[in-house]
Amino acid sequence: MKTRLYILIFILSITNALSSAQGLLIPYRKGKLWGYADTNGKIIVAPRFDEVDNFFTQRHALVKENGKWGVVDQTGKLILETKYAWMQNMGEGKFLCHDERYNGLLMDSTGHIINKDTFNYAWSFKAGNAVVESNNGHQQGVVDENGKYVLPCKFEQIQICDNGIIKTRTFDQANKPGYFRFYKPDGEPLVKESFVEAICFKYGFANVRIKGNRVVKTFYLHSDRYGHDSLAEGPKVWNTAQYNILTERGEYISKENLEIKAPHLNYGMHVVRNDKKYGLMNPSGDLVLPLTYDLINGNYGDSCFTLVVGSSHDYYYNHTALVGTYIQSTHTLVKPQFNDIEEFSYGLAVVMLNNKYNYINKYGELILPEYRDYRLHEMYSRGSIIEIDSQEYWINRNGDIILKDIAKKYDDIMPFSENGQAQVHRNGKYFLVDTMGNEIEIRKEKKWESFDQVNNIYPLCGMCWYSKNGQRGVCDTSGSIQFQLQLKDIRYMGGKLFIYNRPEDFQQPGIWGVVDTEGNILLEPVYISYPVEYPGYLYLLNIGYISLDGKKFWE
Repeated sequence: MKTRLYILIFILSITNALSSAQGLLIPYRKGKLWGYADTNGKIIVAPRFDEVDNFFTQRHALVKENGKWGVVDQTGKLILETKYAWMQNMGEGKFLCHDERYNGLLMDSTGHIINKDTFNYAWSFKAGNAVVESNNGHQQGVVDENGKYVLPCKFEQIQICDNGIIKTRTFDQANKPGYFRFYKPDGEPLVKESFVEAICFKYGFANVRIKGNRVVKTFYLHSDRYGHDSLAEGPKVWNTAQYNILTERGEYISKENLEIKAPHLNYGMHVVRNDKKYGLMNPSGDLVLPLTYDLINGNYGDSCFTLVVGSSHDYYYNHTALVGTYIQSTHTLVKPQFNDIEEFSYGLAVVMLNNKYNYINKYGELILPEYRDYRLHEMYSRGSIIEIDSQEYWINRNGDIILKDIAKKYDDIMPFSENGQAQVHRNGKYFLVDTMGNEIEIRKEKKWESFDQVNNIYPLCGMCWYSKNGQRGVCDTSGSIQFQLQLKDIRYMGGKLFIYNRPEDFQQPGIWGVVDTEGNILLEPVYISYPVEYPGYLYLLNIGYISLDGKKFWE
């Protein structure tokens, strides 16, 4: 019995794999008409449409015929006739189909109307719900996959958060700035309160500001008829200091009536402040850092926070305030002791103290033996460049100086790429060197001096482009010329493809083609359209699709 079950599962897995591999249809153009072909180029739907969408991100595609829109499925079957003035693909097999007056009806893939009301616009489904906009007053609501209202169309603005919780915004009768509310995915209120400010859920939490009872004066810059500027009193507005953090369960996390300063959560952490000082709060409401800092900034990308003691003006403009950092990934607090600190890159950040520089790692440890007045650069995967007495040296990520003589040999050196090669410059010429400082030999040229420039090493394909006499070609990173074309521009496209052009006048829009890393021209440079990359395919505007192996889907 188990053997039969395993055989059945195996057959089903093979069938699913084959169907998924063979199921993708590619838009195919013949003349001015479009149809669909399979991945082998066999025409499945004969070209008959004026416009078509692709299936790269959806199970259905919109098609246009004789000025009207319809829908085809992944087999190429027309499941909704081309009779609508305009259509929107909302995903989940649902569509908004507009008549000539742009009254849109919600339909499923069988043509069944799933909501009797008409809509002006609709957004794609997210977490099982979609935002719709009514024709009457352009108010927004939410419908589920069956077209049933989760929230009626009575809101000024609606946003569905990543967790499916719905944030709405309305205006009161006095037309004061909005009131925000949160609803569960089924339309039930998450909390009973409304807010004067709310940020959508991220990392499971939302920043909110509860309506207060404090009135604050506002001012604006007024110019009289003589050009004299003065501050004039503006309207009074509601303000509050009642800030909170709202959880997905509708619970509040609040301490000491703190103000949430960061507009979004930074790696699950909040930058908070009271009347004077800043601190850092985790999602549980605990103060990871006390309210002792004059400023805290979140450095996006490295889960690090900059801590400032002193005037924020001095920090931004004069670099005289003391600066430290909190590194969330290692739970390391580096107390304010620097005049400046840059963002971390490959585990290291440049710090400055009294106009002298060093690196720190993510444990707050100094990498170089001492602060120096040398110039430091951003750290890369294989190290960085430092400049001492106008001479450039390479250091590795441990802070060891390597390739000391390379700075004397070349006018300029660039960072090493992932494959261990770097571009260098001498007497107006460009070369490649390895991590030992050796110039890379080439097969068809004696020295790299024969090139005007070598640039842009692409680790994924092991290629780079070179320039000679104002024209470009491609070589591999061992220095062998891969192909020479009379090119004015060449750019890496991904995988094994480059796009290039050779216009008569380089200042004019390019005439583009496609070439592989062997130098085989897949597309002659006759297309003004710049190729757009899709998964495994390129698209040329008004021309058609081409696979990465050079198969054309047009004739």
